[in-house]
Amino acid sequence: MIANGLVRISLHTPENHTLHLTTLGQGQYFGEISFVDLQNHTADAIATEDTQLICIHRSDFDDLSENQALTMQKVFANISLSLLHRLRHTTDELRHLMDD
Repeated sequence: MIANGLVRISLHTPENHTLHLTTLGQGQYFGEISFVDLQNHTADAIATEDTQLICIHRSDFDDLSENQALTMQKVFANISLSLLHRLRHTTDELRHLMDD
């Protein structure tokens, strides 16, 4: 989670270009896809100014999952809503590109 600052999320294309996806700020988070599915990151995250992050290690997260089930349900619900919001945004952008 971003405590303060800005983080630019971008993707490298096969043509060796960088595609800016979004810029995130205070209270927003990134890396949740690879955190949940334990796979490689899907995009690059680069701080564009002095930035402080709040990080949780996977082992600590797993411990919380076992001991604080209700809290972790809320965490996963928030992650799910965030992913759905980003997917809807991506779908809207693709629809816009197809209309052009």
